Amino acid sequence: MTTKADAVNRVLNLVGKMDQAAPGSSPDDKTDTAEGASSSSTASYVERFLDRNEREVQENDWYWNTEYDIEIALIDGKANLPTPVGGTGEILQIDTVEQSRYQPVVMKDDSGTTRLFNLTTNTFLFTSTLRVKYQYRVRFDQIPSSAMDFIISKTAYDVNMAYQFNPAMQAQLGMLVARQEMLMRKDDINQDDINILATSEAAAIRGRFSHTSRRR
Repeated sequence: MTTKADAVNRVLNLVGKMDQAAPGSSPDDKTDTAEGASSSSTASYVERFLDRNEREVQENDWYWNTEYDIEIALIDGKANLPTPVGGTGEILQIDTVEQSRYQPVVMKDDSGTTRLFNLTTNTFLFTSTLRVKYQYRVRFDQIPSSAMDFIISKTAYDVNMAYQFNPAMQAQLGMLVARQEMLMRKDDINQDDINILATSEAAAIRGRFSHTSRRR
């Protein structure tokens, strides 16, 4: 897997620059760089663009950052957020599915604790368990290579466009971004193991109800 320092240096190389980033607090640091994203160096600027593109990618629904058909039991009528398996623990998007799909919810702060908010009653209270799917933020070094390759190429394109490090490369970088996006989406399709015949929509056509889950 790709570390943050490796990713920054790959972006720099794509725009014609030498390596500048080093791992963070120790040689084994995979998610931070020694300089970070708050200084005025070229590597630091690159890291800011990289962080933005990484988050934008993770806010989408991919096989590697999504949990499906998860049941949330109520505690005193309230629904706490589920705990992702691995990753950073940060949930980016959440929505109800299956028998709960007509129950609109959002994430909202409840006196310092983020819980699901019932948009039907405008309260934090629910009357039955909820089934949800959610996207969570995967740790940087655990992002699959197909997605990381896209994030790096998109960052190189954005950085080169903003700072004109290598204007002659912009068209080639654009083609690289398009290719890496295609490969990322192809990888997602190849890894997707939902059985269409087991979805609630297919079950409704057959006249019976079923749950959709990749995890059974």
